[in-house]
Amino acid sequence: MLTNLLNIKNNLHGEELLYAVMALLVVFLMTIDYAPFIFPIFLLIFLLLIIKKNMNFFIPKIIFLFSFLIMLILLHIIIEPSEYYSFNIAQKEISRLIIFILLVLIIVNLKIRETFFLILWSIVFIVLFVISIFQFYDLFSINDILGFIYWDTVHLEVSKKYFDLNNFRAGSVFINFNNYSQFVVMIFSIFLFYKYKNKISNKIFIFLFIIILVNLVLTGSRTGFLVSIFLVMITLIIYLYKNRFTLSKYIKTVLIISLFLILLGIFYSSVNFADFRLLEVNQGIDNSLNYKYTTFLNMVREMNIIQFLIGFGPYDYKSQFIEQVDFDLGNILTYFGLAGMIFYVFFVYFSFRKNQNNKRSYSLLLFYLLLIFVLTSLTSGMYFNLRVFSILLLLISTNFIEKETN
Repeated sequence: MLTNLLNIKNNLHGEELLYAVMALLVVFLMTIDYAPFIFPIFLLIFLLLIIKKNMNFFIPKIIFLFSFLIMLILLHIIIEPSEYYSFNIAQKEISRLIIFILLVLIIVNLKIRETFFLILWSIVFIVLFVISIFQFYDLFSINDILGFIYWDTVHLEVSKKYFDLNNFRAGSVFINFNNYSQFVVMIFSIFLFYKYKNKISNKIFIFLFIIILVNLVLTGSRTGFLVSIFLVMITLIIYLYKNRFTLSKYIKTVLIISLFLILLGIFYSSVNFADFRLLEVNQGIDNSLNYKYTTFLNMVREMNIIQFLIGFGPYDYKSQFIEQVDFDLGNILTYFGLAGMIFYVFFVYFSFRKNQNNKRSYSLLLFYLLLIFVLTSLTSGMYFNLRVFSILLLLISTNFIEKETN
């Protein structure tokens, strides 16, 4: 009996170590440039798991969805459905899908403790936050270091050039500030979930919430800011619905909201909010979204019946005319047509069904993460970014053990 318990504990620690390795690889190195080096590591871990589990391997349904897209792209290669179609982009898209398949197969077959999960992602989040602070104050030549590791980009130039909140935007290791804000919001959903389950104390949650808010200010992401507010509102609604609102709870809620408004008023009186890019929501709607949706609708009007069913095929979204279709749902529909819409709907559905262990206790976390995916897909997106979508897949595929062991 004792031997069995020790074996279970050793297996658990081994799987948590693999999970940590996967998480760190995805967060810090899952880019187009490093993917060729990450793929063999994923493949090796996958083969080791197959051997360890004696072929007793769980395959979630979203694997079949990714396989469906691969077959669709192979069809695109044969028929070349449009003038926008690019064979090179089609090859890259197949490579991305294979990486996604390996990632999900590995993560869903690992079991970890909730405590380990929360500590790991908290540490990663704090490290990335510190890097973004270093970017803002230009400490330790952090932007040059990031440029050396990830190669310089236009986004990194913004971080180097500006030092006021109206223009500066931090991307941390993501370089792209919009992608970093998506990561921040996903981590925020984790903190909200565990606060809702009373597994995070009030003091720690307030500390983490302040860091989340500062992070969003540094990224300047309007979408991240709005989605975060939406998550908070939904959490409050769920809490009030599931807990009878007694007089004492009502008084506490009023006091907390009043304190928040007082602090916000003090903050507002000392800071010029006009310098906060993330609050320029109307400007974002007038500029960014208008171009994106106009270009998307123009492309839809061009579709014939075949293109309506299977899309234009993978194309270079930076090419002339179509460079403004820069949101997931638009790209998925123009890439894959009606088939892409079917993939989108079933991906959300199957993911919410919680891959291997459909436990109601984790359904709220899945709901948060998939809500972020859906909302961001209407304005910017996660699917077509290798690193961000890999993080999403990793989080929604995480397989928690039923009872934690010390």
